[in-house]
Amino acid sequence: MTARGLSNRATLIAVVTAFVVGMLGSLALRPHSITGERNLSAGTGQALSRISLRVPVVVQTNLPELGDNPVYVAAQVNAASEGGIQFRLYEPGEVVPAFSITDAVRDNKVEAGYTWLGYDQGKTPASALLAAVPFGTEPWEYSARWCEAGGRELAEGLYAGHNTHLIYCGMTGPETVGWFRKRIEALEDVRGLKIRFAGSGGKVIEQLGASVTMLPGGEIFQALIDTACTACVTRNLARSEGLQGAVMVGFSAKGVIAETLPMVLLREFESVTNTVLKAEARTDAYFARILESQRRFREEYANWKSKAYLPRHF
Repeated sequence: MTARGLSNRATLIAVVTAFVVGMLGSLALRPHSITGERNLSAGTGQALSRISLRVPVVVQTNLPELGDNPVYVAAQVNAASEGGIQFRLYEPGEVVPAFSITDAVRDNKVEAGYTWLGYDQGKTPASALLAAVPFGTEPWEYSARWCEAGGRELAEGLYAGHNTHLIYCGMTGPETVGWFRKRIEALEDVRGLKIRFAGSGGKVIEQLGASVTMLPGGEIFQALIDTACTACVTRNLARSEGLQGAVMVGFSAKGVIAETLPMVLLREFESVTNTVLKAEARTDAYFARILESQRRFREEYANWKSKAYLPRHF
């Protein structure tokens, strides 16, 4: 919801509340086959391994919040390894298409890639549950489940058959439903609407009659990338949340109105979401396994969440 791409001519564009909660950035690695560049150390003649990885990214690196996180990851890995491991980042489409990053890692075309797993939904349906689920876990809940309730193991298991190792490497706050030239107040306003969406949220919007377009927005080595990415998740989420308020302050000067979807419409979205998820679970066993795990965790977590935090109207 940052100000990128906002035209001064835009008037009465409503930013409506997200029902997809959080966007996950993942680092996909080709396990156990990383090749290094060997250099001679000065004065000793000893060969030192310098690992240089080609890393295509899914979003342009000049975009705040979404695109700059892999740049930060690369810098952290370089610093922690004292230059021994370097990520050579490539912009979307420069080496491989933005939607084909995990395919490129699997097929040994690149050593690693930074992507959003929702783009894999067409070939790996359960990947949508790892990306962002409408009415699903909030960012900190996602992190809690990933680290403490089997989320990581299920994700790694899903991609192990693709010769790919996943690392949780980024998380933003909610993605808004979109920017519109008229208010979205009822289902009739959604039908026939052309909208950019992806993942399970895209299927929900399609069910409601919208026309959806999807556009790209060894052990020690992996332990180093995992440490860097864990730090970057916190940084990515903090940056995502920290930027939004100041941007919204400037909306009125640009003729933009920020609104939330009516509760009755959100309930309709929720109902359709449950229908879509159940249908996917009937056709894909791993999708069903991850969905059941997510829902079981949310039921358990609700005991803490309902008592530990102030009600939303505070």
